[in-house]
Amino acid sequence: MIRVIETSTAERRQQTKELFEKVKELLEAGWPFNKAVLHVTGRQSIGTQTRGWYRDLKEYSISQGYDPKDYEWKRMGK
Repeated sequence: MIRVIETSTAERRQQTKELFEKVKELLEAGWPFNKAVLHVTGRQSIGTQTRGWYRDLKEYSISQGYDPKDYEWKRMGK
């Protein structure tokens, strides 16, 4: 069974903004970007079927001055 969920562009932007605000708190506390996203969403991994929202989140993060590349484990000294 395939379940299709549709959201408008405005709804998707709002969801991305809300998710970023939660992730941003963890980034400022020193978390790596991927770990922060996984923690906030409750996911075990970022699968190939969900990359659209993740791409949107990364692009929005960059537009807000939080480049995910600056929040990687290797750059965090861990």
